[in-house]
Amino acid sequence: MSAGEAVGQTDVVGSDGLAEVRLPGYPLDWHHRAQEQYDELAREFALIAVNRGREEPAQHQVPRRLLELVEALTARFAGVT
Repeated sequence: MSAGEAVGQTDVVGSDGLAEVRLPGYPLDWHHRAQEQYDELAREFALIAVNRGREEPAQHQVPRRLLELVEALTARFAGVT
């Protein structure tokens, strides 16, 4: 089987270290919207994380559970682009 052939196995990789993946019927428009929403949320989490140590009035403080969520998601998905 050559490197350029599409197969139904996930462990077949070409000589360049890449594998071709096909997703027939996958809704790309939905994927792009979901990616945009994720990117926006990630930016908001980054802003929360950056501003965490600053003194803020009580009405502007971020809830503790949200800060914990930001830390957990940042650590879990740090390598995802």
